[in-house]
Amino acid sequence: GDLILSPLDLAGDLTIAVNGGAQPFQTLSSSDFARVVIGNTIHAGTVRILGSGITFSDPLEINSGLGSIDTTGASLQGEDDATIGLTAANSITTGNLTNPGRSLTLNATGGPGTIDTTAGRLDTSNPAGNGGTLTVTSQSGSINLGDLDTHSTPGQAGTIAVTSPVSVAVGSIRADGVIPGTTITLTSDEIDFSAGSRS
Repeated sequence: GDLILSPLDLAGDLTIAVNGGAQPFQTLSSSDFARVVIGNTIHAGTVRILGSGITFSDPLEINSGLGSIDTTGASLQGEDDATIGLTAANSITTGNLTNPGRSLTLNATGGPGTIDTTAGRLDTSNPAGNGGTLTVTSQSGSINLGDLDTHSTPGQAGTIAVTSPVSVAVGSIRADGVIPGTTITLTSDEIDFSAGSRS
């Protein structure tokens, strides 16, 4: 089944705080849940996650369908069969998001629909296989990205796709691998590469 953490007050904020060694999500193996869901599609407040070293072993969905997501106070990582997806209407701001060899998706569906990951890095690189797919999409707002890394030591780097109708700013991009053919696609009216390097 699913583990769902949802607010009673759909207009209020939902804060998940993980302190010190008390990290309940680290113990969840792929056999425990089909997925872990934080928030829901009709939540209008902010979903906020605080803490470092928080690891999910199952597919993770963070939703604020009418509000925002803020994980700048957290460091989130996937393992085993975890995929990581963040979906919000107003804005998405993140710290470090890491999911070695598996997908990482950020989707801002409404207005203003901004995405800002400059407080951390988005990392799907894999030292033991192919890199994971990295997808960042805003339906109506700007995207401001920190460092992106999908590289693979023994295989193919993960595909990178970033789409905004307004603007995209990118820090460093690393998407190298032993196997060629990785696609990096940035789609916007304005694209700014001045913040970092590519490899």
